[in-house]
Amino acid sequence: MSGETLANVETAVEVVEHVAEVTEKLAENAASSLPENGSLHKVAVEIEYIAEVVDNDAHKVEAIINKVCYALSALLLETNYFNMSRIC
Repeated sequence: MSGETLANVETAVEVVEHVAEVTEKLAENAASSLPENGSLHKVAVEIEYIAEVVDNDAHKVEAIINKVCYALSALLLETNYFNMSRIC
């Protein structure tokens, strides 16, 4: 995975995370201003829940990206060390 591709993936995850957080807050505010037994309140609560799930998943994807980057960096360092020791 190239550095540019990785940067694009990280940016996309950050955007999804931000949109989910904003959506969650907006839905929470909407739900609190609507009658509790109304259908619009139920929809707002459901949107809030979905946004929360998306936000949590975005955090998980970000953690996976960090682990993959770390593993790739370690592999590249090990490979370069192996290649250098063969040359010397």
